[in-house]
Amino acid sequence: MGIKKTTVSFSLALIATFLLISTGTATATAKSAAVSPFCTTANNKVLCTKMVRGAKTWEQAMTNAINSAMVKAKTGKAIADGVGPKLPKNLLPQSKASILDSCNGAYDRIIYYLEQALVYVKDDPTSLRSCFSSVSFWECKFGLEEFEITIPEVNRFYQEINQRSSVLLSVLEKMPGNNLIY
Repeated sequence: MGIKKTTVSFSLALIATFLLISTGTATATAKSAAVSPFCTTANNKVLCTKMVRGAKTWEQAMTNAINSAMVKAKTGKAIADGVGPKLPKNLLPQSKASILDSCNGAYDRIIYYLEQALVYVKDDPTSLRSCFSSVSFWECKFGLEEFEITIPEVNRFYQEINQRSSVLLSVLEKMPGNNLIY
């Protein structure tokens, strides 16, 4: 019993398709695996590589990463401003005021420290660590948790800002001649 011509051509077509798919997958994997040299210590290397945007020097990488974090941070204004209407109606006015102050203050501090960091990249890179460690939406999240209130967009923004703060600290580690004590 011989092999039919249709069976052979089907098998060849199957092999050719497999090779095309595996070659495409390997190429896509190779592209996504290209991690910036400024991101080798980052927990999220993909995010870090996106944030440094092809920088060639540490100063460029740090500036690009800060600017990227600033873009995300500015989306937090609407989140901080949107907390009030989502608070329970039976919440005491002073509790509501405390939460709103915490959320607006947290947002303002994120922006302030990122703006300061842009100056410190050139003038005082040793101050960057304290700036990046202060970039957090924790006060808002914690203020809500104290009253057992959950607002999903606050939690999401908190996580996104923490990821970016972590990336900034990782890029800082790559500063030439870095002898900072961590």
